[in-house]
Amino acid sequence: MRTLPNKKQLEELQMIKFSLLQNETLVFLDESEAWARWLADFEADSLPAVQQGPISPARVEIKVYDSPMFFVVEIPLGYSGNLGGAQPIFAVKGDQINRIEQDRWQRLIKDKLEEIADSEYPIYQLISLHLLPLIQEQRFAKVGYPGVIYAEGMKEDIEEFVANIKAMQWLALRVRFIEEVLIGNRTPDKGERRWIEFSKVGEVVEEMRKLGREQLVVEMGIGSAGPK
Repeated sequence: MRTLPNKKQLEELQMIKFSLLQNETLVFLDESEAWARWLADFEADSLPAVQQGPISPARVEIKVYDSPMFFVVEIPLGYSGNLGGAQPIFAVKGDQINRIEQDRWQRLIKDKLEEIADSEYPIYQLISLHLLPLIQEQRFAKVGYPGVIYAEGMKEDIEEFVANIKAMQWLALRVRFIEEVLIGNRTPDKGERRWIEFSKVGEVVEEMRKLGREQLVVEMGIGSAGPK
């Protein structure tokens, strides 16, 4: 008899799962059936106290549909949410990724982990807020009050994204505007950052100005349009 993985690991996996868009997937590798079952039991608040046999570290594969690359994360059994202890391993996979690109991704991961070293949920934050958006649609957020989340994508993907965020019981979350844009009217540059985090209202207004949608936030009382 062995105890199950600590709830911190399952909690972060649940947060990643709930944050995924419709074209993003999370699949357990190796002992996939066991980990998938534990996560389902955790979500249903019916996780048993012990289980038979050994426990292997969780290894998950996270993909974006039609993207040539994907991420693999291994979470050591000793991981408890603190990067100062047992640290998760992050790998970027893909048939077309060469050595130079691998080095670039690993430097990016290292830098981001240093930035979020004090985060309560570093795996979730790195994957959902920093890595996935780099191969996904435009998204940004402003932390603090007032908080802002902006996302672009296919209608069904955004609806799924909003539903997952609401499922996390952020009671103050409200959808303030939805704008339909014809496919092809806006194509992000290849070098454009896909996820940005802001701490000031003015930064949100400036980013929306770059997107040509400044008035959408100004009309809601978030910031001001500034001089014409």
